[in-house]
Amino acid sequence: MISLTILRSSFVVIFCCLLSVGIAQAAPIHIVAYGDSGVAGKGVPSDQAYPAQLERMLRQKGFDVSVANKGVNGRTSVDAIANLDASVPASTNIVIVQFGVNDLKHGIDAAQVRSNMDQVVSRLRARGIGVLVVGYPAVDLSGVASSHGALYVTWGGLPDPKYHVPNDPNHHFNAPGLEVMASRMLSAVEKLIAAKH
Repeated sequence: MISLTILRSSFVVIFCCLLSVGIAQAAPIHIVAYGDSGVAGKGVPSDQAYPAQLERMLRQKGFDVSVANKGVNGRTSVDAIANLDASVPASTNIVIVQFGVNDLKHGIDAAQVRSNMDQVVSRLRARGIGVLVVGYPAVDLSGVASSHGALYVTWGGLPDPKYHVPNDPNHHFNAPGLEVMASRMLSAVEKLIAAKH
């Protein structure tokens, strides 16, 4: 016959195991949006940049997430390599990486952009970080993403002026345009979160 002491000990062990599983599942997901002015949200308040909008969308779906905005206007893929470790802390679970359009403005060949981004994604994946690569119509980075098991979405494709910051010669997206971009990324980020659990 099982003694009362053994039963109590067993219940304590089971309770502690269940508690630790609950804590593990409840751990927040840390996401970093790392990139150029598209990430920074040039021309809009910080709470309307797409990282903030994406965080709200994910929280509305019940995810305990934080999305840090590590976008800097004018950044290139060379900057992406140089600033990677400083921009992506050790606690990061997922990175949305978006560079390339400024490289083209500086005359950098698309093949070189792909090579640079390959280094960035490779380093992130080596750290066990889930990656979503954001490319541009003029800089297709889908091959970079697929070669590292990362996900991919394309930025842009909203020619209607209602999605752009007024009188901006570079056609940055306004809050509604950035909301569309955040929505475009949502399902991919959900997949990356699911892979972390």
